Amino acid sequence: MRKLITYGGWAIGGLILGVSPVRALEPDGPLDRLVSYFSHDLKSLDEEMAQLKQLSNVTPLPDQQTQHLGYSSMFSSNVNARYVTIDLGRPVNIDRIVLVPMDSRFYGWPGPGYGFPARYRVEVASNPDFTNAELIAKDDGIDIPNPGSNPVVYTPSTSGQYVRVWVTKPWQRKSKSGSELVGAQVFALGELMVLRGNVNLAAGLPAKNIDVTPAPTAGGGRDSPEDKNLKAAYLVDGQSILGPPVIGEPGTKGVMTKPVEKKEASAWIQVDLENVVSIEEIRLFPAWNPDEPRTQGYGFPSAFKVEISDYPNMEGAKLVGTYNDPVSPNSNPVTIRGNELEGRYVRLTATNLASISKNTYALAMGEMEIYSDVENFALNKPVTASSLTTEASWNPKYLVDGTTSQGHLVPWPEWFDLLEKSKDAQEKMERLRQEREVKSKGAVETVIRTSGYVIGGFTLLFVYLSFRSLLKKRRVVEELRSRIARDIHDEIGSGMGTISLLSRMAQDGDWEDAKEDLREINRLSMAMAESVRDIVWFNRTDVDTVRDLLMKMRETAESMLGKQMEIHFQTLGAELVRPMNSEVRREIFLIYREALHNILKHAQANKVEIRAGLEGGEFVLGMRDDGKGFDLTREKSGAGMGSMKKRAESLKGALQVETSPGGGTNLVLRARLK
Repeated sequence: MRKLITYGGWAIGGLILGVSPVRALEPDGPLDRLVSYFSHDLKSLDEEMAQLKQLSNVTPLPDQQTQHLGYSSMFSSNVNARYVTIDLGRPVNIDRIVLVPMDSRFYGWPGPGYGFPARYRVEVASNPDFTNAELIAKDDGIDIPNPGSNPVVYTPSTSGQYVRVWVTKPWQRKSKSGSELVGAQVFALGELMVLRGNVNLAAGLPAKNIDVTPAPTAGGGRDSPEDKNLKAAYLVDGQSILGPPVIGEPGTKGVMTKPVEKKEASAWIQVDLENVVSIEEIRLFPAWNPDEPRTQGYGFPSAFKVEISDYPNMEGAKLVGTYNDPVSPNSNPVTIRGNELEGRYVRLTATNLASISKNTYALAMGEMEIYSDVENFALNKPVTASSLTTEASWNPKYLVDGTTSQGHLVPWPEWFDLLEKSKDAQEKMERLRQEREVKSKGAVETVIRTSGYVIGGFTLLFVYLSFRSLLKKRRVVEELRSRIARDIHDEIGSGMGTISLLSRMAQDGDWEDAKEDLREINRLSMAMAESVRDIVWFNRTDVDTVRDLLMKMRETAESMLGKQMEIHFQTLGAELVRPMNSEVRREIFLIYREALHNILKHAQANKVEIRAGLEGGEFVLGMRDDGKGFDLTREKSGAGMGSMKKRAESLKGALQVETSPGGGTNLVLRARLK
C-alpha cells in the first residue's frame, strides 16, 4: 500500500507540475527545485556552488585555436620511455614549468588532453647529460588523471639550462566501455613553457634547441610523425589551447594601417621605448575585430621582420627576428626572442599583408609587449606607423595599453594562479554536486512518500470547492433571473397597465380625449422600449468597462434631453478600460437616469453640464443644470432623491445635491468600483 501511494504521488505530482514523472525526479527537475526551496542544507549547497561557479568561469579556456597543435611522438606498442628536452641557451632562474595539453580528436579521443602521459618525470639540469639533475616532478607509480584543457603547473624556484619531460607511462586511449586501455601508445604536449617572472624563456626557441626521443625504428631519426600540425618546434611556439592570458571584459582592438589593394605591399608599426633597452622577448598579440565574423588573427601578417635601432628612421637597425607562417595564430601570442639586442626603437615591418576583406589588405596588431628583465617596457609608450586607418576604433595608443579586444592582459603567473583556482573550484563543485544529489534524492523521496496523501487531500478539497463554485454560480443565475423579473415588473408592468387603461378610455371617450390618450400611449411605449434596452444592456457581458458605461450615459442623455436642451458631456480620467462589476454599473446608471428624468420633468432647464469618469480610483458623476432648482428643506422637494441616495449607499459611495429656488441644481456622485 505504501509503495502504491509513493508511486501514485510521484506520478500525480509530475503530472500536476506539467512534466513526466521521470523528469520530475531528475536533478534540477521540478521536485528537486521545490525541495531545495524549503531545505536549508540544499540552499546552502546551492549558494556555495553558485559562488564556485563564478570563480570557475573567471578565466574560461578557449577551444583549440591554431593548427600548430604541438608535439606528438609516433605511435608504438613498445613501453620504452619517451622524452622531450629543451635547451634554454644559458643557465637561468626558473620560477615555473608549465605542461600544456594538446587538443586533438585523433582515434576517437574527445579532444583536450590527447596524448598527455599517464606517468612522467620533470627534471632541470645545468648540463645536457642530466647528471645531478633536480627532480621537479617524480613518478610515484600512480597514474595521473588526464588534465583535459587545464595546464599542469610546477613552481620549482630553481635554476638550470636544460628542462626535460621524461615519460615513464605513455598515453593510451580507453575502450568504448572505459574499462581498459587499447591501441598503440603515444606521448603528446601542446606547449612546454618555462617562466622567469612573466617571461616565457622557452617561447621561440630554435629547432636545434629541442631534442626528442630517438625513433624506435631500425632507421633511426627522431620520434616525431611527418605531420604539418605536429612538430617539435610547435612545442615552444606559444600557440596552444591556452590562447592569450586575458581576463575581464573585452578591451580595445589595437592598431591598423591604412587598407590597400596589394597583398605584397609593405607596412610598419613602431614603438619608442624612450630609453635604450636590452630586449629579451617581444610578444605580439593578434587583433580580433568583433564587427566581423570569424576574425581572430585579424590583419596579422603571414611574413614580417622585427628590427631595433637607436634612431626613429631605423638607421643602423639590427634584426631581432623574422616570422614566416601562412597559418594564422588566431588569438595566440607570437613570441620573437630579443637575444638581448639593445636599442630604443622597435619596428615591425610586414612584407606580406593580411586580407581584411575582399581584395583589401592591411597590417593589424592587438598588442605589443617588449620585455627586458621581466618588465614590459612598451606599456603606454609612443607608437607610430607607416599609415593609419581612419576608423576611430583602431588607434596607435591601443597597441600598448595592456588590453586586447578579448580582455585585459595579465602576467602569466597571475593567470596560471587564476586557472588553478578555477580548476579547484570546478573539482569542488563536482564534489558538492554529488553530495547535493544524495541529499536531494533523500528529500525528494520523502516528498514523494507523503505527496500521495497530500494530493489526495487536495483532490477532495478541489472537488468540494468545485461543488461550492457550482452552487454559487447557480445562486448568481437565480439572482440574475430574479433581478430581471423585478426590472421587467417595475419598468414594463406598470407601463403596460397604464397603456391598457388608456386604450379602453380612448374607445369610450370623444376624439379629442382619444388623441391625448394616444399621445400618452406613444410616450409610455417609447419609455418601455427604452427600459427594455436598458435591462438588456445591464446584463450584457461584453460591455463591462468604464468606457462602455460612459458611452451608454452619453447616448441616454442625448436620447432623453437632446431635443429639449443643450447638453455638454465631459469624460474624466485616462484608464477607461478598467473593468466594472455589473451590479455597480447598474446602480450608477439608475442613479444617473433618475437624475436625467428629474431634470426633464421638473428643472425647466436650457443647458445641462455632465462630467463622468475616474478620479483617484473612484467613479465620479457630476451633473449641473441652469433650471429653476428647488428647496431641499421642504419635505417633498427633490423627486426620487431618497431612492438615489439609497443606491449611492449600496455602492459605499456618497451623493451630494446643491440647489436653491431659481439657482439650478448641482449633483455629485462618488462611488467605489468594487
